[in-house]
Amino acid sequence: ELFREYESDLIRLLGCVDEKLEGVEIDPGSSKHSLPDAERQLKQADQALRQMENEVRTLPTEERTSVEPRVRQFRADLGQRRKAVETAKQSADRASLLGASNGATMLGRSMQDRERMMGAQEQLESASGRLDQAQRQAFETEQIGLDILNDLRDQRDTIKRTHANVGEIGASVAEAKMLLDSLLRRARQNKIMTYAILALLAIAAAGTFFLVHGSPSPKATPSVAKRKDSASWAAAA
Repeated sequence: ELFREYESDLIRLLGCVDEKLEGVEIDPGSSKHSLPDAERQLKQADQALRQMENEVRTLPTEERTSVEPRVRQFRADLGQRRKAVETAKQSADRASLLGASNGATMLGRSMQDRERMMGAQEQLESASGRLDQAQRQAFETEQIGLDILNDLRDQRDTIKRTHANVGEIGASVAEAKMLLDSLLRRARQNKIMTYAILALLAIAAAGTFFLVHGSPSPKATPSVAKRKDSASWAAAA
């Protein structure tokens, strides 16, 4: 919401600067008042753009990626307007030094004064060029800093996601370990039960074998002796 408000203010201020520049082109005499107003509006536009950049830093990654190109384009547009205002100021200063465009005279200036003025104007233009270059370098440095901040923010998000994934993996490993321990305990219990059942089966088999194939009982011996005596008597008869 704040980003849109700052964006609306920036667009309005850039439009006002364009109107001032068009007015100076139509009426060069209005530069005395129009250009200072344009410079003031450029400063306000720069402040609005800085607020937009601060708001962009607080946006989520996906939304920030979508609005960053617009912010960079606004920064480039602001630089163009600043350069256009500076050029208009230089033209107005040159006109005031050398005379108006309607063919007025040099207002009594001698050629020597004119040369000094031209030299001063060239020095002013050179200083203005160096200032523009310094501003561009500062802007590029600021953009690099913003890119670094964005990269650090992305890396922080990646580290957070990785940390969360590691925590989930650790929980899964602990759960798997518990399940494996439970399976091992059950396997040991089943093994013990199997050995016990085998032992019981062995005891039962031994008992059955003893009952089936064991020695005859003592009560059966007299009957056999009686049968042998009967057989002897029968043979003697």
